[in-house]
Amino acid sequence: MPSKASNRTSRGIHFIAATLALTGGSFYEQSALAAPATKPAFPRIGQMLIGSPQPYGQASSQAQMARFDLVIIDVFPSSAGPQMRSTLQAIKAKNPNIIILDYLVLNEVSRTGPGQQYLRDKLNAEKWWVYPSGTSGTPVSSVWPGAAMTNYTSAVPTDASGDRYNTWYAEEQYRFSVE
Repeated sequence: MPSKASNRTSRGIHFIAATLALTGGSFYEQSALAAPATKPAFPRIGQMLIGSPQPYGQASSQAQMARFDLVIIDVFPSSAGPQMRSTLQAIKAKNPNIIILDYLVLNEVSRTGPGQQYLRDKLNAEKWWVYPSGTSGTPVSSVWPGAAMTNYTSAVPTDASGDRYNTWYAEEQYRFSVE
C-alpha cells in the first residue's frame, strides 16, 4: 500500500500536469475540457499570450486563440474562476483539438503585487521561501526586480494537508482556473 507521502507526490504530479494541460490532457475526460478530439498533425502552431492586457474573455480574442494548435495563457486569481472556465470552454468549442497551457512562475513571487498576497501569506506561514540560512530571515531576492525566491524543492516541510509549495501552488492554480 503506498504511503501518504507517495500518494501526495502522485497527486501533486497530477495537479501540476492538469494545471499545465488545462484543456489538452486526459485529466478532463468527463468534462467539456476534454482531450483533443483528434491528434493534430505536425507542425503545430502556437501562441503565447501572457502579460497585460489579458482579454481572454473577449470573443475576438477567443476566436484568435482557437486558430492555433496550442496557446499559453497567464491565469491570475483576478481573471480566474467560473469566468475563466467558460472562456476555456468557448475556446475549446471553436477548436476541440487546441491545447491550452497555463504559464506558471513557480520560482519567485512579487514582494508587493496585490494579486499575489495569497501566495506571500502561504509562503510566510509555511516558510517556503529560499532563505540565506535555515528557515528564517529575509527571503533571498530573485533576479526579477521586487521578487523573492521560493523553495519548491522536496526539502521544505509539508503543510497541514501534506503539501509542499509546488503541489499546493498547482492545486491553487487549478482551483482558480478550472473549478
